[in-house]
Amino acid sequence: MSKFSLSSTETFQFDGDTVTVKLKPLSRSAMMSLAPYVGDGTPETMDNQKLFDHGAEHIESHIESMKGLTDSAGTEITISTMVDNAYFLPLMSEIMAKLFDLATVSEDDVKNSNGRHSTSTEEQVTSEAR
Repeated sequence: MSKFSLSSTETFQFDGDTVTVKLKPLSRSAMMSLAPYVGDGTPETMDNQKLFDHGAEHIESHIESMKGLTDSAGTEITISTMVDNAYFLPLMSEIMAKLFDLATVSEDDVKNSNGRHSTSTEEQVTSEAR
C-alpha cells in the first residue's frame, strides 16, 4: 500500500509558538519549479532566497490550515501574513522542507515496490530479449 496521503498535519515550534499546519502534497508543477532551489530537501541546504522568491505562492496554496502562530498581542497570524513577512522565513523553510519530504518517495519504498521501480525501456527490452 502506498504511503501517499492527500493531507498531513504537522507541528512546528517557532518563536515560542507551537504551530500546527495541515499540508497538501506538493503538486508536480510546484515540485518541478522549486526543485532547483531545495538542495537535498533539508532546511540547511535550501537556497532560501531563491526558494521563497519563487515559492511563496506554492507555500500558500499547499497549506490548508494553520493554527497556533500568534503575534506579540496574541492574535492568530494568517497564512498569507506568514508568507508575506520575512520574519517567518525560518518557519517557512521548515514547512517547505516538510512539503518536499511528503512529496518524495523514499529509496526504501522504491526498493520495496516488488520490482516495479523505474527501469529504462532500453533495459526492459534488453532483459526481455535474453
